[in-house]
Amino acid sequence: MPIESGDYPGSLFAEPGPVRVPPDLKNAPAIVAMIGRFVSGKEYTPVEKVQLPAGKGFPAVNVSFAQLDRALRILSALIISFESKGYMTDVSAHSRIEETRVSKDGEEITFALEEQFRKTVRELSPEEKKKPPYLLRNLEQFLPSGRLRIKINTLYGDYEMWQDRKDDPLEGRINEVFAGIINSIESKIARRRKREEEHQIRELAARRREEEMQRRNDLERDASAWRKCEEIRAYLHAYGARLAEANNELDPAGEKARWLQWALGYADEIDPLNKIFGAD
Repeated sequence: MPIESGDYPGSLFAEPGPVRVPPDLKNAPAIVAMIGRFVSGKEYTPVEKVQLPAGKGFPAVNVSFAQLDRALRILSALIISFESKGYMTDVSAHSRIEETRVSKDGEEITFALEEQFRKTVRELSPEEKKKPPYLLRNLEQFLPSGRLRIKINTLYGDYEMWQDRKDDPLEGRINEVFAGIINSIESKIARRRKREEEHQIRELAARRREEEMQRRNDLERDASAWRKCEEIRAYLHAYGARLAEANNELDPAGEKARWLQWALGYADEIDPLNKIFGAD
């Protein structure tokens, strides 16, 4: 939905700066100067819309020839001010409609500078008046209003707009436009950073949960292994006692005695406490 920015709530990030519309295009940025070169030498009527070719890197300017100089001076003032604050300006290449893009830290806002046109039906020529209606072609025409506006695309398909008003031209609100565009970019950066921080917090919490679960699993595994060792040692103690009773005196070289020593060593080997504290 559109937001008409006559009552702009104020700057959240950018202080309204001294953005001034220049009286001429002598120091115009490159992407503005290329429009001047494109129209140079071409003949336009004052009410004719200047059609810029698509795919050639032209900024989004959609105005009549009568308003072109004014529009380009407004665009120059904005681009120069954006770049002086460390923002990049170029022409978006991923949109179906080419738009002027302002970007910083991976976030961007696109905007267009355009004139409002009024759709009318043109007057028929004497020859056309003799034809039946179904043979008439190209009856609609768009007449320029002389009123300029700047539209920026915001989130979720919304846009914000500044436009000429009676006794209040766009040039007088250029700082408002500048602050609005920068605030939109900085808001996107702030939201992205907040999402990244929240993601990091969730990842940290997930790692801690995994570590806690691993500690519990390790504890239960070691306790189970320790109980097994104690059972083995208890069995081996009984085994040794019976062997001693049977032989009256345990033969250290006998097969059963050798097996008993191996079994006690195995119990020490799998004892988790020996792994933690070392064997005595």
